[in-house]
Amino acid sequence: MTVSISEQSVEELGGPDSILVRQRRDHADIDTLMTACLSDAPDSAPSREAWKSLVQLVFTHAFAEETVLWPVLRRLAPDGEKLTERVEQEHQAINDLVARIEKAGDADPRRRAWMQRACALIRQDIRDEEDLLLPRLRDGLDTRRLREIGAAWEGVRRTAPTHPHPAVPRRPPGNALLGIPLSPFDRLRDASSGSTGEPAYRRLVPPALGAAALALGVAGRTWRRGRSGGGPDRHGKRKTGAAVQVAVGQGVFNLVGGLWPLVHRRSFEWVFGSKTDEWLQMTTGGLLTSAGVAQLLAARNPEDTAQARVTGTGTALTLLAIDLLYVPKGRISPTYLLDAALEAGWLAAWRRAAGPRARAGT
Repeated sequence: MTVSISEQSVEELGGPDSILVRQRRDHADIDTLMTACLSDAPDSAPSREAWKSLVQLVFTHAFAEETVLWPVLRRLAPDGEKLTERVEQEHQAINDLVARIEKAGDADPRRRAWMQRACALIRQDIRDEEDLLLPRLRDGLDTRRLREIGAAWEGVRRTAPTHPHPAVPRRPPGNALLGIPLSPFDRLRDASSGSTGEPAYRRLVPPALGAAALALGVAGRTWRRGRSGGGPDRHGKRKTGAAVQVAVGQGVFNLVGGLWPLVHRRSFEWVFGSKTDEWLQMTTGGLLTSAGVAQLLAARNPEDTAQARVTGTGTALTLLAIDLLYVPKGRISPTYLLDAALEAGWLAAWRRAAGPRARAGT
């Protein structure tokens, strides 16, 4: 007979590092936050703070489940497919409802009813997991394996999105490919909506500068590698290791930069100034995202780095020209000069990665 994990001791579940104990601990925290959310008026400060914490915990928790736990259960249990499909449907319903709440805003009169409905769905999901799904893991896995899965689950949770994204698939690899790149934007969004009296744009400066420093660091490291690394191979050309490094670095940079205005336009405009043509901003973000994805895919095969270089240099030249042309005219924010410096860095990195023979045109 299957026993709910809510009725078992920590030792019976594999110890404090077991995935089952980690899950139950999160479930208890979620229940506490749901009670806090509904104990005050939905537009009160305590309720808003509790709701913010609840959303962050629920979505990182669920993403890690879908990425780590449910694939294991589908392999382990004969009815694993049916059980995980049921929970995935519950997760999707919670995603859709919380996305509606976030879009409506604090002043919407329907907010409290929607919050109550979301909490009811979350409680049902917790019951299903603790009574039906998680006991199967206890029955089918030893303590060592439960702890290994717990460590993997915790690692994924720390990199997971913190807000609903209903269009992201519920299963890997699609959820990881589409969900994890959204995590930095979700966390930037969380930083921009804190409860302190500090102006929001000031809270956005550190993560923005951190991202810029990371990109400059990748470009600088690749520059040095291009200068000193890799002798000629049998074809007389410089090794492609530096080119792969640039392709990956600039691919991530372009992917992040393209997704930012698509995911959270307001924070993007706090840093780079307001935009009048939303369609143009969305189009630019989409194209930049596509360029980043293309570079990352090309970087998987060293023989395809030439395509990544064409995409990367073309993107960098275009953005550098726009930055240098329109900042002096006052058409775009002076913060785009930071982007100009980064684009120049990518061009220099590609030039160094190409090697002296390629720079000489031979």
